[in-house]
Amino acid sequence: MKAQGHTDNMAKLPAYKRVYYTDFPKDSQPAMEQLSYTINNAFEGIFGALNNGLNLADNLSVSVRDLTVNVDATGNPLSTLSFGIDNANPITGVIVIRAANQTNTAGFVTGAPFISYTQNGNKVTVNNITGIPSGNTFSVRVVAFLT
Repeated sequence: MKAQGHTDNMAKLPAYKRVYYTDFPKDSQPAMEQLSYTINNAFEGIFGALNNGLNLADNLSVSVRDLTVNVDATGNPLSTLSFGIDNANPITGVIVIRAANQTNTAGFVTGAPFISYTQNGNKVTVNNITGIPSGNTFSVRVVAFLT
């Protein structure tokens, strides 16, 4: 079994060739020496990021949170369910990226979980979650997209 979040099938970029000022005519080498340093440093960062160096928390404006969820038959939380976000700007949405049944390991979500919420500053309150069966405790990982 692979570690969570590990992907072997992600395509890697082919190796890149660094820019060397010595590859240019002698009269262009002083200018290319300055340019090659800037170009190589910038490209190394981009190349590293595009070769599995990106992740939600560090590279996107999001808050990732884990919640413990119990809902009634209509999807309303049985107790107040809220979480903090990293700023008070209006969020653009919340998605569920993981839902694990803590009560019954053979019990699964009944559909793609969807969260209805309200936001007050840097606090998001969950009003309803579809797809989570009642009578079970779920560990739910959510991503709130920040503006």
